[in-house]
Amino acid sequence: MPITALWLALLWLAPARAADDGPTEYQIKAAFLFNFANFTTWPDSTFYDGTAPFVIAILGDDPFNGALDPVQGKVITSGRTIRIERAQTLADLTRYHMLFVCESERNSLSEIIAAQQGRAVLTLSDDKGACDHGAMIGFFNENNKIRFNVNLRAVEASLLRVDPRVLKLGRIIAGGDQ
Repeated sequence: MPITALWLALLWLAPARAADDGPTEYQIKAAFLFNFANFTTWPDSTFYDGTAPFVIAILGDDPFNGALDPVQGKVITSGRTIRIERAQTLADLTRYHMLFVCESERNSLSEIIAAQQGRAVLTLSDDKGACDHGAMIGFFNENNKIRFNVNLRAVEASLLRVDPRVLKLGRIIAGGDQ
Protein backbone atom coordinates (compact mmCIF):
# COMPACT_ATOMS: atom_id res chain seq x y z
CA MET A 1 0.00 0.00 0.00
CA PRO A 2 2.91 2.45 -0.17
CA ILE A 3 1.69 3.78 -3.54
CA THR A 4 -1.73 4.59 -2.10
CA ALA A 5 -0.12 6.26 0.90
CA LEU A 6 2.04 8.32 -1.43
CA TRP A 7 -1.00 9.24 -3.49
CA LEU A 8 -2.80 10.39 -0.36
CA ALA A 9 0.18 12.50 0.62
CA LEU A 10 0.33 14.04 -2.85
CA LEU A 11 -3.36 14.87 -2.72
CA TRP A 12 -2.70 16.60 0.56
CA LEU A 13 -0.37 18.94 -1.29
CA ALA A 14 -2.64 19.32 -4.32
CA PRO A 15 -3.99 22.75 -5.08
CA ALA A 16 -7.76 23.10 -4.95
CA ARG A 17 -7.72 23.92 -8.66
CA ALA A 18 -4.32 24.04 -10.32
CA ALA A 19 -5.51 24.81 -13.85
CA ASP A 20 -8.52 24.44 -16.09
CA ASP A 21 -7.52 20.86 -16.85
CA GLY A 22 -6.47 20.08 -13.27
CA PRO A 23 -8.66 18.38 -10.70
CA THR A 24 -11.54 20.34 -9.26
CA GLU A 25 -12.00 20.88 -5.54
CA TYR A 26 -14.60 18.11 -5.42
CA GLN A 27 -12.53 15.68 -7.47
CA ILE A 28 -9.82 16.11 -4.83
CA LYS A 29 -12.37 15.64 -2.04
CA ALA A 30 -13.72 12.52 -3.79
CA ALA A 31 -10.19 11.13 -3.82
CA PHE A 32 -9.89 11.91 -0.12
CA LEU A 33 -13.15 10.05 0.59
CA PHE A 34 -11.86 7.04 -1.34
CA ASN A 35 -8.61 7.10 0.62
CA PHE A 36 -10.37 7.57 3.95
CA ALA A 37 -12.36 4.43 3.09
CA ASN A 38 -9.08 2.59 2.46
CA PHE A 39 -7.27 3.86 5.54
CA THR A 40 -10.04 3.43 8.10
CA THR A 41 -11.12 0.13 9.64
CA TRP A 42 -14.79 -0.56 10.37
CA PRO A 43 -15.96 -3.38 12.66
CA ASP A 44 -17.21 -6.41 10.72
CA SER A 45 -20.52 -6.06 12.56
CA THR A 46 -21.28 -2.87 10.60
CA PHE A 47 -21.76 -4.94 7.44
CA TYR A 48 -24.71 -7.31 7.10
CA ASP A 49 -22.50 -9.96 5.43
CA GLY A 50 -19.12 -10.53 3.82
CA THR A 51 -20.23 -9.20 0.45
CA ALA A 52 -22.05 -6.09 1.68
CA PRO A 53 -20.94 -2.89 -0.04
CA PHE A 54 -19.15 0.01 1.60
CA VAL A 55 -21.67 2.86 1.48
CA ILE A 56 -20.71 6.52 1.23
CA ALA A 57 -23.75 8.69 1.93
CA ILE A 58 -23.98 12.27 0.69
CA LEU A 59 -26.52 14.25 2.72
CA GLY A 60 -27.96 17.46 1.30
CA ASP A 61 -27.40 19.35 -1.93
CA ASP A 62 -24.61 17.30 -3.54
CA PRO A 63 -21.71 19.59 -4.53
CA PHE A 64 -19.67 16.82 -6.18
CA ASN A 65 -21.27 17.23 -9.63
CA GLY A 66 -20.22 13.78 -10.79
CA ALA A 67 -16.80 13.85 -9.10
CA LEU A 68 -17.77 10.79 -7.04
CA ASP A 69 -18.90 8.78 -10.08
CA PRO A 70 -15.42 7.25 -10.67
CA VAL A 71 -15.38 6.07 -7.03
CA GLN A 72 -18.69 4.19 -7.44
CA GLY A 73 -17.95 0.48 -7.85
CA LYS A 74 -14.29 0.71 -6.83
CA VAL A 75 -13.04 -1.97 -4.44
CA ILE A 76 -11.35 -0.80 -1.25
CA THR A 77 -8.62 -2.63 0.67
CA SER A 78 -11.20 -4.49 2.78
CA GLY A 79 -12.46 -6.10 -0.45
CA ARG A 80 -15.78 -4.27 -0.36
CA THR A 81 -17.23 -2.42 -3.32
CA ILE A 82 -18.09 1.25 -2.85
CA ARG A 83 -21.68 2.35 -3.34
CA ILE A 84 -22.63 6.04 -3.31
CA GLU A 85 -26.04 7.05 -1.94
CA ARG A 86 -27.47 10.55 -1.99
CA ALA A 87 -30.30 11.86 0.16
CA GLN A 88 -31.91 15.13 1.19
CA THR A 89 -32.79 13.95 4.69
CA LEU A 90 -31.14 11.61 7.17
CA ALA A 91 -34.36 9.59 7.32
CA ASP A 92 -33.85 8.67 3.64
CA LEU A 93 -30.61 6.86 4.49
CA THR A 94 -30.47 3.47 6.16
CA ARG A 95 -27.11 1.69 6.27
CA TYR A 96 -23.96 3.68 5.51
CA HIS A 97 -20.35 3.76 6.67
CA MET A 98 -19.25 7.24 5.70
CA LEU A 99 -21.49 10.31 5.91
CA PHE A 100 -20.56 13.49 4.04
CA VAL A 101 -22.75 16.36 5.28
CA CYS A 102 -23.08 19.02 2.57
CA GLU A 103 -23.00 22.78 3.03
CA SER A 104 -26.80 22.90 2.60
CA GLU A 105 -27.15 21.08 5.94
CA ARG A 106 -24.85 23.43 7.90
CA ASN A 107 -27.64 24.62 10.23
CA SER A 108 -28.46 21.02 11.22
CA LEU A 109 -24.88 19.76 11.43
CA SER A 110 -24.79 19.29 15.22
CA GLU A 111 -28.05 17.30 15.21
CA ILE A 112 -26.97 15.18 12.23
CA ILE A 113 -23.64 14.35 13.87
CA ALA A 114 -25.32 13.63 17.23
CA ALA A 115 -27.57 11.09 15.47
CA GLN A 116 -24.42 9.13 14.54
CA GLN A 117 -23.31 8.65 18.17
CA GLY A 118 -22.56 5.01 18.93
CA ARG A 119 -22.52 4.06 15.25
CA ALA A 120 -19.50 3.10 13.16
CA VAL A 121 -19.88 6.02 10.76
CA LEU A 122 -17.05 8.27 9.62
CA THR A 123 -18.57 11.77 9.60
CA LEU A 124 -17.23 14.46 7.28
CA SER A 125 -18.29 17.91 6.15
CA ASP A 126 -17.29 20.77 3.90
CA ASP A 127 -17.28 23.12 6.85
CA LYS A 128 -13.93 24.03 8.45
CA GLY A 129 -15.76 24.29 11.78
CA ALA A 130 -17.45 20.89 11.38
CA CYS A 131 -15.20 19.31 13.98
CA ASP A 132 -16.43 21.84 16.52
CA HIS A 133 -19.90 20.35 15.96
CA GLY A 134 -18.69 16.78 16.50
CA ALA A 135 -17.81 15.73 12.93
CA MET A 136 -14.69 13.58 12.65
CA ILE A 137 -13.31 15.34 9.56
CA GLY A 138 -13.88 18.87 8.30
CA PHE A 139 -12.50 19.98 4.94
CA PHE A 140 -11.34 23.52 4.30
CA ASN A 141 -9.40 25.51 1.72
CA GLU A 142 -6.14 27.09 2.86
CA ASN A 143 -3.89 28.94 0.44
CA ASN A 144 -5.78 27.33 -2.45
CA LYS A 145 -5.15 23.81 -1.09
CA ILE A 146 -7.65 21.34 0.29
CA ARG A 147 -6.90 20.58 3.93
CA PHE A 148 -8.81 18.81 6.66
CA ASN A 149 -9.23 19.00 10.40
CA VAL A 150 -9.50 15.77 12.39
CA ASN A 151 -11.60 15.74 15.55
CA LEU A 152 -9.46 13.31 17.51
CA ARG A 153 -11.97 13.09 20.35
CA ALA A 154 -14.75 12.00 17.97
CA VAL A 155 -12.50 9.50 16.20
CA GLU A 156 -11.35 7.96 19.48
CA ALA A 157 -14.94 7.74 20.76
CA SER A 158 -16.10 5.92 17.63
CA LEU A 159 -15.90 2.27 16.74
CA LEU A 160 -13.53 3.15 13.89
CA ARG A 161 -9.77 2.93 13.61
CA VAL A 162 -8.30 5.65 11.41
CA ASP A 163 -4.79 4.90 10.19
CA PRO A 164 -2.23 7.12 11.96
CA ARG A 165 -0.83 8.14 8.54
CA VAL A 166 -4.14 9.83 7.79
CA LEU A 167 -4.18 11.51 11.17
CA LYS A 168 -0.71 12.92 10.51
CA LEU A 169 -1.90 14.50 7.26
CA GLY A 170 -4.79 16.29 8.95
CA ARG A 171 -4.78 19.12 11.44
CA ILE A 172 -5.61 17.48 14.76
CA ILE A 173 -8.06 19.36 16.95
CA ALA A 174 -9.75 18.33 20.17
CA GLY A 175 -13.24 18.87 18.80
CA GLY A 176 -16.44 19.84 20.52
CA ASP A 177 -19.98 18.65 21.19
CA GLN A 178 -18.74 15.29 22.44
